[in-house]
Amino acid sequence: MKRIGFSLAIIALTASVVVGVTKAYFSSSESVAGNSVATGTLSYHIDSSSAGKPWGLSNIQPGYASGWESLSLENTGTLNLLPYFYLDNQTGSAALYDALEIDVIDSGENTTCGDADDVSYYSGLVTGITGLANKVLVNQDPDWGGVGYMPASEGQILCQKIRFPDDGSNQNSLQGLSTNFTEYVYGAQVP
Repeated sequence: MKRIGFSLAIIALTASVVVGVTKAYFSSSESVAGNSVATGTLSYHIDSSSAGKPWGLSNIQPGYASGWESLSLENTGTLNLLPYFYLDNQTGSAALYDALEIDVIDSGENTTCGDADDVSYYSGLVTGITGLANKVLVNQDPDWGGVGYMPASEGQILCQKIRFPDDGSNQNSLQGLSTNFTEYVYGAQVP
């Protein structure tokens, strides 16, 4: 009797599993083919029309200030970018380099450096903007409409002036020295 009960229980269990597995529901599906994802590009270009670059200053003395020199920059990428400027790769006399000052401005709504509509980004010792960690954000060109970044396909004229200030002390230790450095423009993704 136990065997018959056990066999009936197994048959009932098997039947319930078969019914549960073969149970059907209505369904429908659709698809969207051809999905695509592509990244944009960040590309910052220094135009060959940049004036006075690279600097080739010689015979300077305390109190010297160069004329305005300019970098003609363009965002040649497809994405907006945050534009930065900095100096690096100093070689030669560190003492002379440490004594130099630089002014960095935007030429404003025209291509003339040093007039009333300029936007000042930095004025001080070159050591203050040396190295990527000390980069200066140069993002207030009036032609961009106050957006705070360089739109794709836009440009700017970034102007610089080097000064060897007369600090009123004996600067004889800086005679006959030379120093070299590299100017960098750096474009970062807009968050």
